[in-house]
Amino acid sequence: MGLILSPISSNSMFKNILIFGHSNLGDACYDLAPIRHLRLAYPASRITFLTSTKGKELAQGYPGIDEILTFDKYGKDKGIFKRLALIKHLRLKKFDLAIILPQTLFFIFLGIPNVWVMKKRMRFDTSGRAIHVVDGYLNLIRSHSVPAEEGESFNFTFSKAESDFAESFFANNAITPSDRVVAILPFTNWSYKCWPIEKWNELIRTFNNDYALKVVLLGKAGIDKYSQGLLTKFSPLAASAVNKCTLKQSMAIIKRAKLFMSCDSSLIHIASCMHIPSIGLFGPTEFENYYPYFHRQGVIVAQSSPDCAPCSNTKHFAKCRAREEAPCMHEISIKEVLEKAREELSLG
Repeated sequence: MGLILSPISSNSMFKNILIFGHSNLGDACYDLAPIRHLRLAYPASRITFLTSTKGKELAQGYPGIDEILTFDKYGKDKGIFKRLALIKHLRLKKFDLAIILPQTLFFIFLGIPNVWVMKKRMRFDTSGRAIHVVDGYLNLIRSHSVPAEEGESFNFTFSKAESDFAESFFANNAITPSDRVVAILPFTNWSYKCWPIEKWNELIRTFNNDYALKVVLLGKAGIDKYSQGLLTKFSPLAASAVNKCTLKQSMAIIKRAKLFMSCDSSLIHIASCMHIPSIGLFGPTEFENYYPYFHRQGVIVAQSSPDCAPCSNTKHFAKCRAREEAPCMHEISIKEVLEKAREELSLG
């Protein structure tokens, strides 16, 4: 199979393009960055986006995408036979260009004549400094003569039903159009990334009592003991939408917020791409390539020993051996988070 990994002629035209995306939501969000530029460069082409079922919900209705295909390698599509079925399905589609964004060699089985591959080295600039994965994706398509100007934008869409859900949620929780809303996702699917719920609750109390801010809690609690335990500990001062809405309904709620706050989670990346001021608390995970894209200034990083965090860079994963939240997340103080929030909200 002849792979074209070097820049192409600006006169080349692709009729049927496959974007091979990620399965988790945060990465799938950033996978959408090249689409606007590809659509402008190849207006008559058919663009297909391959992601997970979760990623499909995010990408549904996204401008420039003609078709969304799903593959859940850890769920319903787990196993070699499902992968073989996907290979057969994609080969029958007769794509003439594949853009491979995850680190995978899966594309070698697809028989697609032209392949652009996002390589690990593309996450760094010429001086070796880490750059955001979005900028890496844009550099990838630029290297193949697709114009991609600075100043990226994302264009998520909502149905009327999703917008109506958000309005009903606010009304049912006595949140008026004149109220200033702070949306918080207080936990993630990995407890090591979580900031202690007691600190979130103290922050919520301060927002409510000192600044008359309305706080909304978002997210879906896992079935694990830690996540289920949090459900009984949330401050009653916050309006909880936890486990009560879909992804797009959550996004419709976030759209109304003056500020979004969370640990390293998919929603903080989505909120940032919606241009909602965002504050992210990072400890055990790497952030230089994956900070909230439009809100690098909103990142608060736990000041841990460099040989410990992020966990992915350690010789032994999670070497602190914490039972629940990682010690580095406990290091982030309420004071510094509140100061960052005051700055973002222009509070006196």
